[in-house]
Amino acid sequence: SIAKGSKFNNFVSSWVQSRFDILADRIAAEKLKILFQNDSSQKTTVGLSSMSFAFGKATKEAGMRFVLHSQWCHPITQNQLITDAYHKLKLPAPSFLKSKIYRQIKEYELADLIWCPSAFVQESLIENGVPKEKTFVSHVGVNINDFNVNKDARSPSQPFMILFVGSVCVQKGVHVLLEALLHSSISNTVMIFNGVADQPAKLKFI
Repeated sequence: SIAKGSKFNNFVSSWVQSRFDILADRIAAEKLKILFQNDSSQKTTVGLSSMSFAFGKATKEAGMRFVLHSQWCHPITQNQLITDAYHKLKLPAPSFLKSKIYRQIKEYELADLIWCPSAFVQESLIENGVPKEKTFVSHVGVNINDFNVNKDARSPSQPFMILFVGSVCVQKGVHVLLEALLHSSISNTVMIFNGVADQPAKLKFI
């Protein structure tokens, strides 16, 4: 009963998020058309994967170059990885919307270039038929010079603190973090989760 409820809740959440993405995409496309009418100097737009199909079409129709930021790996690879992780944890795998997968693939076809935040994302696209020449890798990182961290400032008696920022869910790899910590030699640890936990995470981790 709990498992079925969790799977249904995941489906509803995915459907609602998909509707929101489509609406945001259409609004952005209409705003883009107005911008093009008032300023023809624009040459390139950048859209976010899974919510830039209409946006990408509007860009191409205006004769501009469309760059897609693929913040996830290819949906076929992503869905397989998530399904495998849920099965490993003995949780009901979420339902994936075919319409969302279709929209992401159509965005890949529209894009002149696809920005991949990691080599893994790029490899997943190429393995699923996206031409390599359409992809490039640009890591999302931080300037470590902005952070002055003194590694010797913590005394041995103080706990080793880990801060997790993001949704607490299987997709974010919370189980991998916990398993790594259990197999590490680190003791006296405090882990802080700063994010909302979904139902599967509550069932398994909390």
